[in-house]
Amino acid sequence: MGKSRLLQAPGVLLTMPLVQKPRISDYWRTKELTSTPEFRKIFSRDDFQQIKKYLLFYDKNSVNKNDSFYKCRSLINQILENTNNLYSVPEELSLDESMVKYTGRSKYKIYNPMKQALLGFKLYNLSASKEPIMLNLKFHESNGKPIHEIVTENASSVPRKRSCSVYGSVLFV
Repeated sequence: MGKSRLLQAPGVLLTMPLVQKPRISDYWRTKELTSTPEFRKIFSRDDFQQIKKYLLFYDKNSVNKNDSFYKCRSLINQILENTNNLYSVPEELSLDESMVKYTGRSKYKIYNPMKQALLGFKLYNLSASKEPIMLNLKFHESNGKPIHEIVTENASSVPRKRSCSVYGSVLFV
């Protein structure tokens, strides 16, 4: 299997939430009513599952085991770095909390009945207030760090060429 074919696997993974199915194997079903033929055109089910088995977004040799999210940290950092390099930071920023739905096992999974995703990871994100661009994010970890420290870290990590106003919820005060 060639390099260009392997590079299609993350694209397929990122496309899957757009067409939600209960199991990964369901994307390769052939029943007319529930089929998604585009996935079958890119990979066979067995090829995709073989690639997914060995797909890593981190370097095994330089893992920080103290970071609970080390498996996805380098990917997230690369996306945020590219966003900050390509996007001019606006004058008005929004600091908010959000939930990423997650139903697997994790000690950082949180239940929040006030959010649309009731169960998942809680994030503190810094975004452009008038555009859907995320500039930074921090995972909520139950390590006892006060919320104002998390918020300050998040807001101060974005490179700015001019002064910005950061707006947030009353929850952060």
